Amino acid sequence: MKPKAMTLIASLLRSLEEVFVLDKRLKVSTDDRKLCIFIITHREDDAMKKPDDDVRLSRALDLVLDTYCKEHQAHIVDRAKELLKYAGAEKALSIFEKSALPRFPLTGGVLLKCGVPKSKVMSRVYDDLRRMWIGSRYTMSEDELFSHIDEVKAKYVKT
Repeated sequence: MKPKAMTLIASLLRSLEEVFVLDKRLKVSTDDRKLCIFIITHREDDAMKKPDDDVRLSRALDLVLDTYCKEHQAHIVDRAKELLKYAGAEKALSIFEKSALPRFPLTGGVLLKCGVPKSKVMSRVYDDLRRMWIGSRYTMSEDELFSHIDEVKAKYVKT
């Protein structure tokens, strides 16, 4: 469990402002700066302060799954691993590295078939359903989510 250099540097910094001062002085890479910002932003999360590795693992998973874009998700996975290293959660890190990320069961195509208009409404409905799925700790099935589409859509579609 060897942390990256920026993970160690983040432990020396007290605020985001100090990250930007460091960046201005040293001209660190964009990835290194974003890693440092990620760690400083999330190191104070209640879950990361708890000694329970299951809680830390759950928080790291939430951070990754809260990222919608697949291209960015790989970066967030790396940052979440570094956050677990920062927190000293070796067991959680080991489990995190071995496990596959749960996949959100609905797609935009399903929402279109259910009459959700292709607009900002679709994005909001998708976001709400995704939050419900995350709130269920990734256990809601496609059918369970499907049953909530009309209810969620009604919040955003004016009739």
